[in-house]
Amino acid sequence: MLKEWYEKNPNKKLNGKRFYAKDCASLNSIQKQHLNGELNIYSPIKTYIEEWKTILDGDGNYVSAYPVPDTRRRDDLAPVAIQWQQDYKKRFCKGK
Repeated sequence: MLKEWYEKNPNKKLNGKRFYAKDCASLNSIQKQHLNGELNIYSPIKTYIEEWKTILDGDGNYVSAYPVPDTRRRDDLAPVAIQWQQDYKKRFCKGK
């Protein structure tokens, strides 16, 4: 439907030219991976969180650290597309 509309209503400024993202040299590595099907920028980023016990000596200097058993849990990050959207709003939409 969109392709049909585009063909019936061409943009006079483009004069028949079309933009293909894969041909764009200014894409970053994440955008290239997404276009190649290696990464989905719309899916959450799988991450985990766990508590750690830190041991210090009498002077407060670090000695060692280890994870506390049974505290690891999944804590996914927002999808890359959402992160980019939020970053754009912070940078360019202040006060709107």
